[in-house]
Amino acid sequence: MTWKPDWKDLGLTYEQALHGVQTGVMHEMHSPARQSATEPKHLRVGINAAMSDHAALAFLLVEKGIFTKEEYFESLRLAMNNELARYEACHPGMTFR
Repeated sequence: MTWKPDWKDLGLTYEQALHGVQTGVMHEMHSPARQSATEPKHLRVGINAAMSDHAALAFLLVEKGIFTKEEYFESLRLAMNNELARYEACHPGMTFR
């Protein structure tokens, strides 16, 4: 049995979707209700830990032949498109592209 998330593919490259997510994050950082959750130390520690954990897992799975680098990069692209779609869904009427 295979599991595949129901990701929203906006047809954007990884870089285009990442730029949109960056814009969505900036929008939330200027929202008074979200400021405490977006303070630099809070964000930095979580981001560094997630990046290290993700890199280790991806490297291990590619090395073991579970998936190829090309499959991995396409999955990253789809996940980033989905993340941008999530930001846009949380802010109706806003497009972060």
